[in-house]
Amino acid sequence: MSSRRPNRPKTQRGKRALKAREAKIVEDSKKALLLKGPKCSAGVTQLLRELHAMRRPLSVLFNRNNSVRPFEDEESITYLTGKNEAALFALGTSTKHKKNRLIMGRTFENQVLDMIEFEVVNFTSMSEFKGKAKSSVGSKPLVLFQGERFETDDVFVATKSLLMEFFLGNTELTELDLAGVEHVVIVSAMPGDFIHIGHYAIELKKSGSRLPRVELVEIGPEFDLVMHRTHFADAALMKDAMFVPKDLRPKKVKNVSRDAFGSVVGNIHMSRQDLTEVNTRKVKGLRRSRDKALAAQAIAEAAAEVELEDGGDAGPARKRSRRS
Repeated sequence: MSSRRPNRPKTQRGKRALKAREAKIVEDSKKALLLKGPKCSAGVTQLLRELHAMRRPLSVLFNRNNSVRPFEDEESITYLTGKNEAALFALGTSTKHKKNRLIMGRTFENQVLDMIEFEVVNFTSMSEFKGKAKSSVGSKPLVLFQGERFETDDVFVATKSLLMEFFLGNTELTELDLAGVEHVVIVSAMPGDFIHIGHYAIELKKSGSRLPRVELVEIGPEFDLVMHRTHFADAALMKDAMFVPKDLRPKKVKNVSRDAFGSVVGNIHMSRQDLTEVNTRKVKGLRRSRDKALAAQAIAEAAAEVELEDGGDAGPARKRSRRS
């Protein structure tokens, strides 16, 4: 944990600068710092450039090598991210025993929140997809995660959160213009610790109906990541980082609650229904049998009434009339 604290400002300009860095109710979109370590291979260097192109203008790229080793010394990376007002970072390194490494992480309050070291394999640059459609600068991509492990494995769940914030940012959308969605990043969990990442342009074609036909055109970069070292925040630090200000919390409504996805779940109180007036399905065959049963019951009741009326002296009187 870094013990470094910012100095107290001595000028009005310094006060304004520190105030601009204070926590806000609605945070600005997070910037990412992309830089190279003491040594970096040509492939990882090109990957950093293309990740910078995907995130512009919310990205800062260092072209020179830097003596930064986040897993051994966190203060070196937190100093650079704080100086450039970046909450995300991606560091490319390459050594004799650890080639083509990419360290991606997040910071919070001058501390490293979490970071993961990947090995980059099967990298294909944007230049290999010449003549393909390109996304415009500043456009937000759709981010699609494929694989059950992104929901069940704790390490993959944390990796999903990190990659989601790196590619998409912390922008919350209330409305979406279909024509403004230009590209999509697809992240797939492969067997083992492999993660495949592909970048595609979205093209809308005529389909003869109201909804267009969607086609995906690969524009790069495309690469695989193999997880190695990881560093995750403790529960207390993560709780502080996930804190939601009171002004942004939904107001409590009686008999209304929300699920984990923010959807409203309410209780509806209704009066008791009169089931005697329910219009049920009338089957013709059943109606005939029911009518026959009712008719038989009516005949039996009529016969019983006749017997009661003719009872007592009726029987012997008829016999005497026959004798006469």
